[in-house]
Amino acid sequence: SKNIGDDVKLSGKITKITDKGGVVFIEISQNFPVSVVAFANGNFSNLKKDDLIEVYGKVQEYNGKDEIIAQKIRVIR
Repeated sequence: SKNIGDDVKLSGKITKITDKGGVVFIEISQNFPVSVVAFANGNFSNLKKDDLIEVYGKVQEYNGKDEIIAQKIRVIR
């Protein structure tokens, strides 16, 4: 869509988190679910379901769906 390649900052509550060893898939809830992909070059092992996080990243399309490639994730609470 029109946002592909844009840098974004968003926040939301983690509704699902899947660690594939090297890549962490995070779904956060805002007004709609957002998929976030975090590569293991950051320390994301402390993230858990229901954490409120702030994500800085870039919008990309994968298999026809938009997702955020995380550059930085910060736990708000």
